[in-house]
Amino acid sequence: SSDLKVAPYLVPKAEQLNVPTIRHPDLSPCNIFISDSGDITGIIDWQHATVLPIFLQAKIPKHFQNYGDDDSENFRRPKIPENFATMTDSDKETEMELYRRWQVHYFYVGYTSRLNKAHFHAMGKYNLVLRNQLYDTAGRPWGGDNTSLQAELIKIMGYWPEVASPEDSPPVYYSPAEVEECLDRDAKQKHADDQMQQVRDSIGIN
Repeated sequence: SSDLKVAPYLVPKAEQLNVPTIRHPDLSPCNIFISDSGDITGIIDWQHATVLPIFLQAKIPKHFQNYGDDDSENFRRPKIPENFATMTDSDKETEMELYRRWQVHYFYVGYTSRLNKAHFHAMGKYNLVLRNQLYDTAGRPWGGDNTSLQAELIKIMGYWPEVASPEDSPPVYYSPAEVEECLDRDAKQKHADDQMQQVRDSIGIN
């Protein structure tokens, strides 16, 4: 299949990016125990932890990331809007949630850059993010969802010179029509998934 043809090219040549690294698979607030004094006393739910090369492990945990927000992605210091005091209660609640997500992303990146330089170095390379996303999508128990996988392959092909060596030709080719059709299908699927999640959240059932 296409992903197996691409797989040999995904391993970076830099030795420091292939160091075996253990990573918690679900570093969410409910899995972190904190004492009254604010110290971390334990982390639970390790049963799906894996040891993989750091280029596959280095990422912001999903509960702390705020991708899609320009301020977060450009590491701007979080701040509350100047007109916050005059907003309605509903708008204030929305802005505080945005501020909280911005803060968590900002401090995770900031402290990682200071305290875990190897992780920060690997996390900051866009071509590694692309490899990461393809690996994660291919490894999901996805039950027939080949649209997401094909969309990630198309994305990789678009950045192929940054992913592989200059002498390596792309092992997979998609025509412009195939690219347009797949990305449109992927966008519709993501939209449907978002709508379904909103329904689950509103009625409190996963």
